[in-house]
Amino acid sequence: MTGDILIVDSISSNRIVLKVKLSSAFYSIFQASTAQEALSACAREKPDLILVSSELADMAFGDFVDRIKACPEHKNTPVIALINDDNAETRLRLFRLGATDVISEPGDDAVLLARLRTILRDTHGQADLGLQPDTAEVLGFSEKSAAFARRGRIAALLPRMARQSGTRHVTQQKIGFYSALASKTAHQIERYDMPAGGALRQLKAEPDAVLLDLGNDPSAPNLGLLSALRTAPKTRNAKIIALTDYAKAPIAAAALDMGAHDVIDFDTHITEVDLRLNRQIRRKLDDDRILAGLRTGLRAAVTDPLTGLYNRRFGMSQLDRLMVETAQSAGSMAVILADLDHFKWINDRFGHAVGDAVLKEVSRLITSELRNEGIVARIGGEEFLILLPGVSDVRARQVAQRIRRAVSKASLTVGGGIPAIDVTVSLGGAIADCSDHQCPPMPETMFQLADQALYGSKSNGRNTVTFR
Repeated sequence: MTGDILIVDSISSNRIVLKVKLSSAFYSIFQASTAQEALSACAREKPDLILVSSELADMAFGDFVDRIKACPEHKNTPVIALINDDNAETRLRLFRLGATDVISEPGDDAVLLARLRTILRDTHGQADLGLQPDTAEVLGFSEKSAAFARRGRIAALLPRMARQSGTRHVTQQKIGFYSALASKTAHQIERYDMPAGGALRQLKAEPDAVLLDLGNDPSAPNLGLLSALRTAPKTRNAKIIALTDYAKAPIAAAALDMGAHDVIDFDTHITEVDLRLNRQIRRKLDDDRILAGLRTGLRAAVTDPLTGLYNRRFGMSQLDRLMVETAQSAGSMAVILADLDHFKWINDRFGHAVGDAVLKEVSRLITSELRNEGIVARIGGEEFLILLPGVSDVRARQVAQRIRRAVSKASLTVGGGIPAIDVTVSLGGAIADCSDHQCPPMPETMFQLADQALYGSKSNGRNTVTFR
């Protein structure tokens, strides 16, 4: 099955006709004749999409949508209104009441199915990320959303039609369309000509949405541009809205199945166009927030919150990775453990807040002295793991000594009337030399060797470097 769809209509013949159409496209169909039946079916069957007549006998359309969206599991379920007339005011009213889309019947079956596929694709695409926008807020990974966090950037790709014979009136109609939209929308629209495939190269920045004029010819080259827009670096994350002379034409279905997020014809009421654009840009901004939240979560998963260094989990995983790469390249690498001397004394005398300040400053010193030569992670209270890929034994010892000297020379000032604190660090290291293709030790063994060397530094008076 390609999805579960609930059909809600008081007229049984309408439900039967729709069921036949959708079942042939391998959807699993549930039916309800009233709004109350539909609400019960939603709780029981949990459909992926709801097709509902705009005229329900027992409940107003807006109330029905509100009841559906009030259920947490259906907050993001698309609700599509079905109408028998294509009146502009009716369509606007239904969009404002919360319809995901408004589809007039009867219509072209191919376009209907393509619209359903597109809506389900977009809905499932967000769910596949595993984190809805509201979930990201709960986890602290995202800023709270507003209606629009910023104005959307819209790129309108216009063909050069004025030079084509017999199309002057069409060109004037489309110029009027873009002018009316620019006056209506809150978003920023930039127009680009499409000469010989140069539209993508002209784009100044990554748009949130792209308006692509397809005309009404299935063989038009602009349909091929749609595929390019879905993969080009500047537009692959944008919402693509195809504009046609007639949105029920076969080209509409082709555009939707090629990746367009919506198809709108030039005769559509400009307020509806703006509402559709708002919905797409809002979804784009939600997508951006989800991805930003996931990136924040990934950073949090590998970062020590106190020092900003990598944490133990990430550090140990990098040890495994670098050991494999060193063996494959017949190179060498160093594993160094660093441990602050007498750190417990600092905590006991000055308190943990001062201890934390010392850890942060020592972390900064270590990072500074590495000079981008390696990776450093905090793997314990006052213990650090330093990985130096591609270094010789001599170079590794130089880096370790450089870190030791930098820490010992720094008198750490933490404020609050506390005198400057002198800190030292002991380091122990081990070298993996794979130049003879007889690479030693497993990562765990390398770690143990470095730990033994660190113990040697502690035993030899601290503030020293030992290698094994």
